[in-house]
Amino acid sequence: IHRLDLGLMRAYAKPTLASYYTKANSNTSVIITNEFTSSSRNSSSVRTGRVLVSSHVWGMSKFSSTTGALIEQVECPELPECEYNTTAVWFNLSSILGVSPSDRIARCAIAHAASHALTFAACLVAQCSTADISCVHSSGETTTAADDHRILLYDTRQGGLGISDILLKHCSLWVNTALQLLVSCPCANGCPLCLFDNTCSLRNRHLHKKGAIALLEELSTKD
Repeated sequence: IHRLDLGLMRAYAKPTLASYYTKANSNTSVIITNEFTSSSRNSSSVRTGRVLVSSHVWGMSKFSSTTGALIEQVECPELPECEYNTTAVWFNLSSILGVSPSDRIARCAIAHAASHALTFAACLVAQCSTADISCVHSSGETTTAADDHRILLYDTRQGGLGISDILLKHCSLWVNTALQLLVSCPCANGCPLCLFDNTCSLRNRHLHKKGAIALLEELSTKD
């Protein structure tokens, strides 16, 4: 990219040969504006509703094309914030994971790993792409106290695509699919087959696979 025209909303690029690839760095906030449906599941609750998504790209990261190692982070010129209304589905987890500040690091790693599995499973159940959904969970670094007790998936299109409704309708299948993705993989701490997501803003750090399995088992339907 060699020039941005924010007035016309255009980016001008030219072909180049490089030994790196880039990813945008952004801050995203999701505010629940309206709840539609609530369904109790054991000690948690799954809900759907409307959310306001605000995203601001502040820079980019350069990664080695051969090793994937981070080369550098570069700040970009001030870019306008992107804001839209869409639909979401989320689990409240405070009764499962607890609320003690001393447990926050472990709680964040568990929620982080479970969110990856639920995102992958959502694509299978709703037959959508990972570009159609995104997730807000506790990262322990950039999220709010409310996010500590919630895993929220939202449609990435203005107005929503109906994915949240599908996931609520087939919630048991969704959760159990996520659970099977983890338990069927023989790795101990997560790997590209079960947990690693190449779009993860934390670069797949702070993942607690065993804790995520226990959490998903708690969320799964007990017939």
